[in-house]
Amino acid sequence: FSRGAEEISWKIEEILEELVQHQEPESLQSYLEKALESSLHPLGKLLRALTVAFQATYSGIGANRHLLPMAQEEVKFYSKKIWEFYQGLLRLALERKGRAPSVDADPSLGKGSSLVLPLILPGFYPELSMLYMLQHQREDELYCQGIVELSLFPDIQLLEFLDVQKHLWPLKDLTLTSNQRRSLIKDKCFLSATECLQKLITTVDPREKLEILRKTYEELERTASRLLGADYRLPMDDLLPLLMFVVSRAKSVEFFPPLEYFRVEEFQGKLLGFGVGCVGIQHLGAEIHLIRDLMDPTNQGGMLDFLLTALESCYEHIQRIRLHPKENSHSS
Repeated sequence: FSRGAEEISWKIEEILEELVQHQEPESLQSYLEKALESSLHPLGKLLRALTVAFQATYSGIGANRHLLPMAQEEVKFYSKKIWEFYQGLLRLALERKGRAPSVDADPSLGKGSSLVLPLILPGFYPELSMLYMLQHQREDELYCQGIVELSLFPDIQLLEFLDVQKHLWPLKDLTLTSNQRRSLIKDKCFLSATECLQKLITTVDPREKLEILRKTYEELERTASRLLGADYRLPMDDLLPLLMFVVSRAKSVEFFPPLEYFRVEEFQGKLLGFGVGCVGIQHLGAEIHLIRDLMDPTNQGGMLDFLLTALESCYEHIQRIRLHPKENSHSS
């Protein structure tokens, strides 16, 4: 028994020693990531306990869209508590070495929960994503109907319909074969930006989703600069129709998170079931709201926030597009 206690004590000493060695911002994130993945580390044990509790609350009959605000706040609360637990362990480690905790901590680490949140989000993603899809199911259905309407247009007709300035039409990209007409070619314009935006659902991290959105914008500017033969900054009036074009041409790429994220069979079934028949990015409304709710607060009011607002505007406009209105519906 005493030997077992010594082994446990030795492991704790090792953990506390590592904590002291990874206080610098450059290594802290990497350390936290490994600690949270470990079933032996106190941080990893805490995360697993919270994950089980979250799953029990919000899966099955708990998958109710009205519970989304509660679930979202719960995940944020978990990130704060995990950060506080880390700080408590660090204080203990420093005290055992006879060192006082640093008063002049790096200001960038002042909101450590923002550092923790993206690291723990994958563990809560199945239930949380399901609640977002349920909450925004109706808007996503309208968006899919609009995407279907826009998908009927060849590239040139779609550029014209969306009022894209003619000097920004990438006609040189429309290479023809002997049996093709330029006016009928589809899925050839702004390909680099479209392929970039399609990656939006290949990550669960709001930071990475926003970075994908930034790269999509940069690809649009790069294409515009190439067409005009000079560096070109897209004003809002040009950006929105171009982004609308890219959103309407983007497809849902296959994405399956690691198997441990699929804790419940119904998650995979519902995830694949909602939005079937939508040729665009499935559940785009759920994606936009998840990013908005869980992104780093320091991005609010900045360039990434602006791009997210632009994407949201495109999403809302596409919902209203009806070129072939059904009975008792209004065309846009």
